[in-house]
Amino acid sequence: MTLLREGHSYIPLAESLENISKVTDEEDPAKVQKLIDLAKSQADEADYYLRTLIQFSDSYVNDVNPQFMVNQTVMNSKKQEELYLLASQAGVFMPMYEISYNYWKDKPKQISPKTKEMLHSMAKELRALDDTLQEFKEKAVYTMEWGEFSDKEQIKDLTQRAIKPHLEKLIQLKSEFGG
Repeated sequence: MTLLREGHSYIPLAESLENISKVTDEEDPAKVQKLIDLAKSQADEADYYLRTLIQFSDSYVNDVNPQFMVNQTVMNSKKQEELYLLASQAGVFMPMYEISYNYWKDKPKQISPKTKEMLHSMAKELRALDDTLQEFKEKAVYTMEWGEFSDKEQIKDLTQRAIKPHLEKLIQLKSEFGG
């Protein structure tokens, strides 16, 4: 609940992606690379936050067979494990890393219209994800102050359900654009 309450905003990353999607071929390559590097850093933080939020959204049910993941995390339910895997697949860092690599090696330095469209679409979805998390952040603040333990568990469950469509949409965008 604390992670949700103190949570990360996806708006700066969405703005960076939108800025990159609007660059022209005449812009200074150093300026564009700086924008890409900023977005990479923001994406890394955002991806980490979301995976951590899911990791700590367990229901505290004593599972006799917890699922151990490669990175030493433990998932207490199939739903939590599935959502964690979705979050890993939906991450924005790897597409930004690929864009950075391709931009730096390309002569002349250009970002393809297809990539710009993907970035714009991802920014739109990240804004929607941020809106969803903000809604639950407000509920988390109230629940931590006034609610009961069962309310906290319900918010965790509802948050997981609400972010799943956003993760699926990000995965779809990445696959449509070859990322």
